[in-house]
Amino acid sequence: MLTLYCAPWCPKCLWIEDNLRQLRVEYRYVKVAREAKNRHDLFKATGQKTIPALVDGDKVFLDEWEIVKYAKQIAGRK
Repeated sequence: MLTLYCAPWCPKCLWIEDNLRQLRVEYRYVKVAREAKNRHDLFKATGQKTIPALVDGDKVFLDEWEIVKYAKQIAGRK
């Protein structure tokens, strides 16, 4: 299952979530802290402390356009 690391105050994250809902792609949402120093789980999963981030197994996407592009590919497989 896809894991989306995001925050409700991030406009890019909101845009990604809208796209994932429209595409009906299932994902697990992990809310990250506003302060980068408190993003331990995100760093452990991606090696980065920036959001948005999407993880699918060993694949990591850190750009909002790449995340939506990948979600479209996933949706096309259904």
